[in-house]
Amino acid sequence: LVAAASCLIFNAISFNLYSPFFSFTLFATVGAIFLRGNARVFYLLSFFVYVVFGHLLAWSFYRDHTNFFIGGGDDQLFYDLALSFAREGFDVLDPHYIGLSSKGYVHILASYVSALDFLGFKGKSYFFDLLFINNALGAFTISAVYGLVRNRLNAKLKLRFCLFLVFFPFVLYYSSTLLRDVCVMI
Repeated sequence: LVAAASCLIFNAISFNLYSPFFSFTLFATVGAIFLRGNARVFYLLSFFVYVVFGHLLAWSFYRDHTNFFIGGGDDQLFYDLALSFAREGFDVLDPHYIGLSSKGYVHILASYVSALDFLGFKGKSYFFDLLFINNALGAFTISAVYGLVRNRLNAKLKLRFCLFLVFFPFVLYYSSTLLRDVCVMI
């Protein structure tokens, strides 16, 4: 929790970004309210891990390349499309967007950017806000898996299995980047 809060404070100081405080609080609270028992614990644990790891990845990439996009170009495309869709609207039949806009991921991102704009957070960057969506989706995956194995494994094995899944490289990476692959896990 301290590491996640440090990441948010660093963003606020470095870029004058305050909407990530709102987004972080929103996604952490939603998971804490709607989940119960150990599913809540695993959600919050994995959410904090993914927030910290995502910030470390983004800032280390920013240090070398002066942008936060580490997904080989796809993450920047999703980010740009989300901002464009949120601010200018989109035509579902436009052949340029057919393959991407029909997937739903860009629509989720664009809807969240529109909501932030509506609430008055007209920031110069929504990268970390949108990254929290992936952090939350990855954390929800861990909670869902816990729900699936809850009655099938003993307590020690459930704990080991879910902790292994939190730090599994595929889950850790895609939950910490702005790529739609986290939706495939769900």
